[in-house]
Amino acid sequence: MQTPVQISDLAARSDGSSFSIILRLITLALSVVLLIISIPQFSIAHYWWFFIPSTVYLTWQTCILVLAHRGVKIAPPVALTLDLLMWLSAVAFIMLSYMFYDGFIYMCDDWLDPCQPYWTFLRLWIAGQVITGLIGAIHLVLFIRDIMVLRRAKRAAAKNVELVDRSHAA
Repeated sequence: MQTPVQISDLAARSDGSSFSIILRLITLALSVVLLIISIPQFSIAHYWWFFIPSTVYLTWQTCILVLAHRGVKIAPPVALTLDLLMWLSAVAFIMLSYMFYDGFIYMCDDWLDPCQPYWTFLRLWIAGQVITGLIGAIHLVLFIRDIMVLRRAKRAAAKNVELVDRSHAA
């Protein structure tokens, strides 16, 4: 299984903070799509639960991107903590949403009209889970990148060497 090696290779790219910013922009776009998917889910299920991950991701990614655009360098421990929390929240949302899903949907044996909103909800729920999984994978890559940036900064500090552009995480 080569997935951990591929993730670490992807995370180890040394092209400054532009790769991290591109991943964060992708996460922002996926969060907007997740918010749009949450609206019909709320109208069918009447649970506010579906808005939680998209609003959390939108808020934090917007804050990080605005700070990066203004030239504020985000310290590696702060970026590491935020990416870890966002990755864990994606995993937690995927796991907890199964419990909400099981409590909400009842079994429909055929495509009857009363069951149609529930089948629509099922499709939207699966799409939301896939998008949340993609967001979680992106934040796992960003988390690994933040760890590598922090390790490089610690090594450079131990050798009394100043890092030029790779001493911050965006």
